[in-house]
Amino acid sequence: MTDQGTAPDRKLLVAMPSMSTVNSETAIAFATVCMRARVEGWTVACANIQASRIERSRNLITDAAVNFGADYMLMIDSDMYFPQDTAVRMIAHNKPVVAVAYRARTPTSPRMIGYDVTYDELSGHETGLVEVGQIGFGITLIRMDVIRTLPKPWFRAEPKEGTLDTIGEDLMFSRAVRKAGYPIYVDMDLSREVTHIGKCQVHLDGTVT
Repeated sequence: MTDQGTAPDRKLLVAMPSMSTVNSETAIAFATVCMRARVEGWTVACANIQASRIERSRNLITDAAVNFGADYMLMIDSDMYFPQDTAVRMIAHNKPVVAVAYRARTPTSPRMIGYDVTYDELSGHETGLVEVGQIGFGITLIRMDVIRTLPKPWFRAEPKEGTLDTIGEDLMFSRAVRKAGYPIYVDMDLSREVTHIGKCQVHLDGTVT
Protein backbone atom coordinates (compact mmCIF):
# COMPACT_ATOMS: atom_id res chain seq x y z
CA MET A 1 0.00 0.00 0.00
CA THR A 2 1.26 3.47 -0.81
CA ASP A 3 0.98 6.65 1.27
CA GLN A 4 -1.85 9.00 0.32
CA GLY A 5 -0.70 11.26 -2.50
CA THR A 6 2.21 9.00 -3.44
CA ALA A 7 2.26 7.39 -6.88
CA PRO A 8 2.19 3.58 -6.80
CA ASP A 9 5.40 1.72 -7.53
CA ARG A 10 5.50 0.91 -11.25
CA LYS A 11 7.59 -2.14 -12.07
CA LEU A 12 9.16 -3.09 -15.39
CA LEU A 13 11.27 -6.13 -16.19
CA VAL A 14 13.59 -5.66 -19.18
CA ALA A 15 15.10 -8.97 -20.21
CA MET A 16 17.14 -10.51 -22.97
CA PRO A 17 16.97 -14.21 -23.89
CA SER A 18 20.30 -15.31 -25.28
CA MET A 19 22.71 -18.17 -25.74
CA SER A 20 26.44 -17.60 -25.32
CA THR A 21 26.83 -14.14 -26.87
CA VAL A 22 25.10 -10.76 -27.04
CA ASN A 23 25.75 -8.21 -29.77
CA SER A 24 27.69 -5.26 -28.33
CA GLU A 25 25.37 -2.64 -29.90
CA THR A 26 22.41 -4.46 -28.37
CA ALA A 27 24.05 -4.54 -24.93
CA ILE A 28 24.65 -0.78 -24.96
CA ALA A 29 21.10 -0.03 -26.18
CA PHE A 30 19.69 -2.40 -23.55
CA ALA A 31 21.47 -0.50 -20.76
CA THR A 32 20.22 2.88 -22.01
CA VAL A 33 16.61 1.61 -22.19
CA CYS A 34 16.80 0.50 -18.55
CA MET A 35 18.31 3.80 -17.45
CA ARG A 36 15.73 5.86 -19.37
CA ALA A 37 12.84 3.93 -17.80
CA ARG A 38 14.30 4.58 -14.34
CA VAL A 39 14.55 8.29 -15.12
CA GLU A 40 10.85 8.18 -16.07
CA GLY A 41 10.01 6.83 -12.60
CA TRP A 42 9.86 3.09 -13.21
CA THR A 43 11.33 0.50 -10.85
CA VAL A 44 13.33 -1.56 -13.32
CA ALA A 45 14.82 -5.02 -13.07
CA CYS A 46 17.16 -6.15 -15.86
CA ALA A 47 18.03 -9.72 -16.77
CA ASN A 48 19.91 -11.76 -19.33
CA ILE A 49 18.63 -15.32 -19.18
CA GLN A 50 20.51 -17.97 -21.11
CA ALA A 51 19.14 -21.35 -22.15
CA SER A 52 19.70 -23.79 -24.98
CA ARG A 53 16.12 -23.31 -26.25
CA ILE A 54 14.59 -19.91 -26.86
CA GLU A 55 11.17 -20.93 -25.53
CA ARG A 56 12.77 -21.97 -22.22
CA SER A 57 14.54 -18.60 -21.98
CA ARG A 58 11.26 -16.78 -22.55
CA ASN A 59 9.45 -18.89 -19.94
CA LEU A 60 12.18 -18.24 -17.36
CA ILE A 61 12.00 -14.51 -18.11
CA THR A 62 8.22 -14.54 -17.71
CA ASP A 63 8.49 -16.41 -14.41
CA ALA A 64 10.99 -13.81 -13.22
CA ALA A 65 8.58 -11.02 -14.20
CA VAL A 66 5.77 -12.67 -12.23
CA ASN A 67 8.00 -13.07 -9.16
CA PHE A 68 9.19 -9.46 -9.46
CA GLY A 69 5.59 -8.27 -9.48
CA ALA A 70 6.12 -6.48 -12.78
CA ASP A 71 3.41 -4.43 -14.44
CA TYR A 72 5.11 -4.85 -17.80
CA MET A 73 7.72 -7.16 -19.27
CA LEU A 74 9.92 -6.06 -22.18
CA MET A 75 11.77 -8.80 -24.07
CA ILE A 76 14.62 -7.76 -26.35
CA ASP A 77 16.50 -10.23 -28.54
CA SER A 78 20.30 -10.15 -28.48
CA ASP A 79 20.60 -8.99 -32.10
CA MET A 80 18.45 -5.85 -32.12
CA TYR A 81 19.32 -2.12 -32.06
CA PHE A 82 16.79 0.43 -30.79
CA PRO A 83 16.46 3.92 -29.23
CA GLN A 84 16.79 4.61 -25.51
CA ASP A 85 13.12 5.60 -25.11
CA THR A 86 11.85 2.30 -26.54
CA ALA A 87 10.30 1.05 -23.29
CA VAL A 88 8.59 4.29 -22.29
CA ARG A 89 7.16 4.81 -25.77
CA MET A 90 5.75 1.29 -25.90
CA ILE A 91 4.30 1.54 -22.38
CA ALA A 92 2.63 4.86 -23.26
CA HIS A 93 0.33 3.02 -25.70
CA ASN A 94 -1.26 1.15 -22.76
CA LYS A 95 -1.97 -1.91 -24.90
CA PRO A 96 -1.82 -5.60 -23.90
CA VAL A 97 1.01 -6.45 -26.30
CA VAL A 98 3.10 -4.03 -28.35
CA ALA A 99 5.96 -5.11 -30.60
CA VAL A 100 8.04 -3.77 -33.46
CA ALA A 101 8.16 -4.97 -37.04
CA TYR A 102 11.60 -5.67 -38.48
CA ARG A 103 13.35 -7.33 -41.36
CA ALA A 104 15.04 -10.72 -41.35
CA ARG A 105 18.83 -10.46 -41.28
CA THR A 106 19.28 -11.76 -44.83
CA PRO A 107 20.27 -8.75 -47.01
CA THR A 108 19.46 -10.54 -50.27
CA SER A 109 15.92 -11.36 -49.12
CA PRO A 110 15.00 -9.25 -46.08
CA ARG A 111 11.46 -10.52 -45.49
CA MET A 112 9.27 -8.63 -43.06
CA ILE A 113 8.75 -10.13 -39.60
CA GLY A 114 5.27 -8.85 -38.75
CA TYR A 115 1.85 -9.80 -40.09
CA ASP A 116 -1.46 -7.96 -40.16
CA VAL A 117 -4.76 -9.30 -38.80
CA THR A 118 -5.32 -11.24 -42.04
CA TYR A 119 -1.81 -12.73 -41.63
CA ASP A 120 -0.46 -10.94 -44.67
CA GLU A 121 3.07 -9.57 -44.35
CA LEU A 122 3.22 -5.90 -43.39
CA SER A 123 4.46 -3.60 -46.15
CA GLY A 124 6.67 -1.43 -43.93
CA HIS A 125 4.86 1.72 -45.09
CA GLU A 126 2.29 1.68 -42.28
CA THR A 127 2.41 4.41 -39.64
CA GLY A 128 1.45 4.69 -35.99
CA LEU A 129 0.04 1.78 -34.02
CA VAL A 130 -1.21 -1.10 -36.17
CA GLU A 131 -3.16 -4.12 -34.95
CA VAL A 132 -1.56 -7.34 -36.19
CA GLY A 133 -2.23 -11.06 -36.23
CA GLN A 134 1.18 -12.29 -35.16
CA ILE A 135 4.61 -10.95 -34.35
CA GLY A 136 8.24 -11.85 -34.10
CA PHE A 137 9.67 -11.30 -30.63
CA GLY A 138 12.67 -9.11 -31.49
CA ILE A 139 11.34 -6.34 -29.21
CA THR A 140 8.06 -7.04 -27.46
CA LEU A 141 6.32 -5.41 -24.50
CA ILE A 142 3.70 -7.46 -22.62
CA ARG A 143 1.33 -6.15 -19.98
CA MET A 144 1.39 -8.69 -17.17
CA ASP A 145 -2.38 -9.06 -16.84
CA VAL A 146 -2.14 -10.89 -20.19
CA ILE A 147 0.27 -13.43 -18.73
CA ARG A 148 -2.01 -14.11 -15.79
CA THR A 149 -4.77 -15.32 -18.14
CA LEU A 150 -2.58 -17.74 -20.12
CA PRO A 151 -1.76 -21.33 -19.14
CA LYS A 152 1.81 -22.49 -18.56
CA PRO A 153 4.07 -22.93 -20.35
CA TRP A 154 3.52 -19.45 -21.73
CA PHE A 155 5.96 -20.09 -24.60
CA ARG A 156 6.23 -23.29 -26.57
CA ALA A 157 7.13 -24.42 -30.05
CA GLU A 158 5.17 -27.07 -31.92
CA PRO A 159 5.98 -29.33 -34.86
CA LYS A 160 4.54 -28.13 -38.15
CA GLU A 161 2.48 -31.06 -39.35
CA GLY A 162 3.80 -32.78 -42.47
CA THR A 163 7.14 -30.95 -42.42
CA LEU A 164 10.49 -31.03 -40.65
CA ASP A 165 9.90 -27.49 -39.35
CA THR A 166 8.39 -26.16 -36.14
CA ILE A 167 6.00 -23.33 -35.41
CA GLY A 168 8.07 -20.90 -33.35
CA GLU A 169 7.31 -19.84 -29.80
CA ASP A 170 6.62 -16.27 -30.94
CA LEU A 171 3.88 -17.30 -33.35
CA MET A 172 2.40 -19.77 -30.86
CA PHE A 173 2.30 -17.02 -28.22
CA SER A 174 0.60 -14.65 -30.67
CA ARG A 175 -2.11 -17.24 -31.29
CA ALA A 176 -2.64 -17.85 -27.57
CA VAL A 177 -2.93 -14.13 -26.82
CA ARG A 178 -5.48 -13.51 -29.56
CA LYS A 179 -7.44 -16.62 -28.54
CA ALA A 180 -7.61 -15.17 -25.02
CA GLY A 181 -9.23 -12.06 -26.49
CA TYR A 182 -6.28 -9.65 -26.41
CA PRO A 183 -5.26 -7.62 -29.48
CA ILE A 184 -1.62 -7.36 -30.52
CA TYR A 185 -0.11 -4.15 -31.91
CA VAL A 186 3.02 -3.07 -33.73
CA ASP A 187 4.42 0.45 -33.34
CA MET A 188 5.41 1.21 -36.91
CA ASP A 189 6.97 4.60 -36.09
CA LEU A 190 9.27 3.04 -33.50
CA SER A 191 9.97 0.21 -35.95
CA ARG A 192 11.65 2.70 -38.29
CA GLU A 193 14.22 3.39 -35.57
CA VAL A 194 14.99 -0.30 -35.02
CA THR A 195 17.51 -2.45 -36.86
CA HIS A 196 18.07 -6.20 -36.89
CA ILE A 197 21.78 -6.92 -36.61
CA GLY A 198 23.64 -9.67 -38.44
CA LYS A 199 26.89 -9.17 -40.29
CA CYS A 200 25.14 -5.95 -41.27
CA GLN A 201 22.13 -4.01 -39.97
CA VAL A 202 18.87 -4.44 -41.89
CA HIS A 203 16.42 -1.51 -41.58
CA LEU A 204 12.63 -1.64 -41.83
CA ASP A 205 12.66 -0.32 -45.40
CA GLY A 206 15.05 -3.11 -46.45
CA THR A 207 18.16 -0.93 -46.69
CA VAL A 208 21.37 -2.38 -45.31
CA THR A 209 24.14 -0.64 -43.37
